[in-house]
Amino acid sequence: MVFKKTGEIKKTHKLSELFLSLDSDTKDDIINKLNERFLKNKKSTIIDESSEVNFHIDLEGLIKKISLHDETFIDWRYFYESSGVLYVEFHFIFDLIEVLGPLSLC
Repeated sequence: MVFKKTGEIKKTHKLSELFLSLDSDTKDDIINKLNERFLKNKKSTIIDESSEVNFHIDLEGLIKKISLHDETFIDWRYFYESSGVLYVEFHFIFDLIEVLGPLSLC
């Protein structure tokens, strides 16, 4: 998606770097589609159980959430070498994939 939008090849797996390299319209599209998905499914993977439930995320919140997963690809690719606990929010990643798929075809 980054290459398609910018013509630039990013040599990183960090989701926040990839997301931040997108233009404002594409970022807004991703945020809007995520918010539509949260409302449709009556759930939010953006919040934790201790937070008040709202089905909305803004740019700052999405960047924070994506940044938590900057190393997810590498961590899980080499999980067999890990001696610790691996962190991933599967619902959030699945929601992000579902949103990015159709947008990457545009």
